[in-house]
Amino acid sequence: MTIWFLVDADTVYLTTMNMKRRWTQNVQVNRDVAIRIGPETFAGEARVVTEPSEMAEVVRLLKEKYWLSRPYLWLKKRPDGVFRVHFKS
Repeated sequence: MTIWFLVDADTVYLTTMNMKRRWTQNVQVNRDVAIRIGPETFAGEARVVTEPSEMAEVVRLLKEKYWLSRPYLWLKKRPDGVFRVHFKS
């Protein structure tokens, strides 16, 4: 499954325009996630972003990386949901 993601220094965000998707509901119940990049898989824990200043930064990053998100963000002002991923050592 393809999910929009953002990288800001050592922070990875997973974003969605629809919190009713199955993966978003699963992550809210079980915060353990695995992210595969090429042949490597990284284990982490995902938490919903609720802080307004962090959400504003995510919106800025979304507009910069995914130009297709701009009309949605113009209407809704923010994604429906954002998860910050903390990778386990």
